[in-house]
Amino acid sequence: MVIIRDATHIPARRCLIRRPRPSSAFTLVELLVVTGIIAVLISIVLSVSSGIRKQARVVQCCANLRSIGQATLANAAERGGYLPLAGRITVQDTSSVYVLPSALGDDSVRHYSYAKIPSLNILTLVPFIAALAPHLGVADLPRNDWNALDQALNAKDGAWRHFTCPDTNSYDKATVGTAPGDNTVEGQATMMLVATDRQTFIAWATNSDYVINEGVFGHHYNPAFARNRLSGKLARITRPPETVLFTDGVPRTTIADPLMPFGWMTWTPSLNGVGTATLTDALNNTPRASSSENFDLLRHNRRMNVVFADGHVETLQITPESLAHVHLISP
Repeated sequence: MVIIRDATHIPARRCLIRRPRPSSAFTLVELLVVTGIIAVLISIVLSVSSGIRKQARVVQCCANLRSIGQATLANAAERGGYLPLAGRITVQDTSSVYVLPSALGDDSVRHYSYAKIPSLNILTLVPFIAALAPHLGVADLPRNDWNALDQALNAKDGAWRHFTCPDTNSYDKATVGTAPGDNTVEGQATMMLVATDRQTFIAWATNSDYVINEGVFGHHYNPAFARNRLSGKLARITRPPETVLFTDGVPRTTIADPLMPFGWMTWTPSLNGVGTATLTDALNNTPRASSSENFDLLRHNRRMNVVFADGHVETLQITPESLAHVHLISP
C-alpha cells in the first residue's frame, strides 16, 4: 500500500537563528586593567602589613624601656634611693682612687653595686646593666670577677638582650672576640668611664640600643657640678615625669676615650650649665647638652621612645618642639 502524506499536513519547520554570544575571555586592555588593580591592592595590603609590623616593634620597644625603667626604680628601692652609676664617673685623685666605694662616699657599699677585680684585689662599679639584671630576671652573675661578669653580660642569653630594640639587628650581630669564651659583640658603645681629672682607669662598653642620661646617672666629686650630675640620687630629680632615664638612640661617631675607642651612648648635659637642659638642646647641639649624633632618625621613622624617671614611657617625634620639655636636667 502506498501512502502519500498530504503536504498540507507537514508541520512547518521553525527557523532558529542563533545569536552570537559575547566572548567570556578578557581583552588585552581589560587584562592589563585587572592586573593593575590587583597590583595596587597587593601593594596596599603589604604596606598596611608593614605598617602594622612596624608599629608592633615600636610597642615592643616601649615595653622594653618600661621594663628597664621599672628595674631602675626597683634598684633604687633596694639601694636606699640610689640608681646605678653610668656615663662619666669622675672621682677625686687621691690615694683612695682605686677603692671606689670610699671614693664615691659609699663606704657602707650600700648605694651602688660592685664587682671584684681579682688581679688588683679591689672592688669596682659594675656596669649598670649588671646592677639592673636581678630586677630583669637575670640572676647569679659572677660578681667575684669583673672580666667573667663582662662576658656573662655579653652572652646571647645575658642581661644585655633586654637593652636591644626589636627594630634593630643588635641581637643578631656577630661576636668579634677571638679568645675562647669571649662573647664581645661588634658595634659596641661606651656606657661607663671611671676617671680622675687626669686619667681614665676603668672603662666599659656594650651593645645597647638605648642611650642613658648622664645628668642623672653620672657622677662628679666636685660639689660645684652636683646640680648637673645627680650621682643616681633619685630624690634629687625635681620633676620625675619630665626627666629622662633612657631613650632610643645610637652611639656617637667620636670615640669616648683612648682607653675605650667607641662612641658614647649617653645624653650629656654640660657640667657647669645653668638652668634646664633638654633633648632639644642635644638635638640642636647647644652648649647645654650633647649630642645630636645620638639620635636615630631611621629606627622608628623620626620618632623615639623615652622612659622617664617616674617609670612611664612616651613615643615622641624627634623635633625641637616635641623634645623641648623632655629634661636631662630639670629646672
